[in-house]
Amino acid sequence: MRYWNLSNDELAKDGFLRRYIPDFIVKTGEAMFVVETKGREDVDVAAKDLQAKRWAKEASKRTNEVWEFLRVDQKEFEKARYSSFEELLV
Repeated sequence: MRYWNLSNDELAKDGFLRRYIPDFIVKTGEAMFVVETKGREDVDVAAKDLQAKRWAKEASKRTNEVWEFLRVDQKEFEKARYSSFEELLV
């Protein structure tokens, strides 16, 4: 088992440093996914998404595995009623 410090610092719109920790890490046969869930939009969402994408890119380099970012919006999730993680990827 490998241990990784999954946190990373980001600068929020208010100028304060915030700690970024992914909501979920999902492993499939093809890749590892950094999954962020969003129930509401605020001014920092775009910056958080960018940080998650950077995090996944860096993780890919360090592990020689494919890491990807996936954002799941609550409204879309509730409308679709997904039955598997793979359905989210379509």
